[in-house]
Amino acid sequence: MSEKLIDPQKVAYVEGILSNIDYYRRQVIHFESRVRMMKEELEKEKITGGVHSPGIMSPEEAKYQKGTPIYSNKVEDLIGEIAACEQNAKWFQSTIDRYNSFMRSLEPIEHDMVFMKFEKGLYYEDIAEQFFLSRETV
Repeated sequence: MSEKLIDPQKVAYVEGILSNIDYYRRQVIHFESRVRMMKEELEKEKITGGVHSPGIMSPEEAKYQKGTPIYSNKVEDLIGEIAACEQNAKWFQSTIDRYNSFMRSLEPIEHDMVFMKFEKGLYYEDIAEQFFLSRETV
């Protein structure tokens, strides 16, 4: 049987997907939790009436104090950071969705091979043996 059962580029893509998917999931969780935390902080700012900064600080001086309570544009920074985190979370989630749709498009035999390779930890030679094939056909 000289015909390839699975395209080598597809194998490389699947390996890339499976090695990166956990990282992408962690990133989605991280960005979503950051957004949630920043929205809570922004809500506190609304309730307490904004950032309480000393009157002597000018916006020019406050630039150098970013991250401290006396920074005057904290609300604007939070809104900008929320937008950036939401965009990052959306990008990672769309990548995960693309990966999922690709994995669903695999043939049943390809699913079996992926399972054997990544869940059972078998080498390609062992997978070929189980399918009574040579390594070149895998």
